[in-house]
Amino acid sequence: NVVSVNYDSTDLDMNITDFVTVGFAGLSDTIDALGGVMIDVDEAELQHINNYQICMAEDLKRSYTPVTSTGYQLLDGLQATAYCRIRYTAGDDFKRAERQREVLMAVADQAKKASPATLNQVANAIFDKDEVYTSLDVSEILELLGEISKYEITGQAGFPADNLRATGTIGSKGSCVVPVSLSENVKWLHEFLFEDESYSPSDAVLEYSEKVKSDTSGYIK
Repeated sequence: NVVSVNYDSTDLDMNITDFVTVGFAGLSDTIDALGGVMIDVDEAELQHINNYQICMAEDLKRSYTPVTSTGYQLLDGLQATAYCRIRYTAGDDFKRAERQREVLMAVADQAKKASPATLNQVANAIFDKDEVYTSLDVSEILELLGEISKYEITGQAGFPADNLRATGTIGSKGSCVVPVSLSENVKWLHEFLFEDESYSPSDAVLEYSEKVKSDTSGYIK
């Protein structure tokens, strides 16, 4: 949740022109096409993963296979997507975000093992089913996939940064994660993404930062 400010790329002083977004169906089909992903499911997660599968199977009009045991195991697309959605365990939404990163890293590992023909097939299938929304066309996606063996995940930092955020229950909005200082978080983000140590936030970001501070003062801890 975000209080009073709707963050987009301009709120963070970034001009993002290219993007890729994938929904539940696209993620599930991609994982299936890559042969599944290896994930360690614990007891608390086992209690929820099949419930999420049930509702997604109904929405997507497809069948599902229950996960029946804990441990490190191969999950299919619907199972892994359901795993991404679990939030009712210790760690709450922070843990859910960790699960999402875990699955995405497992997908990247599988993609690096796949043949160019398989990657082309996966990309074309996802585009044909309209399961991806992106500024790129399929030829540009295929060009990027051709270099996938060179890609490395170099960081998993969230936003706001760990040491620059707080949590609190804020009125009717409920439990929220709040930047202690939005402007300091934006400075950190530019250093993290662009190695720009001399970046200064715009007047707009400074204004948003003060607005967040005034709206959350007295609520966060």
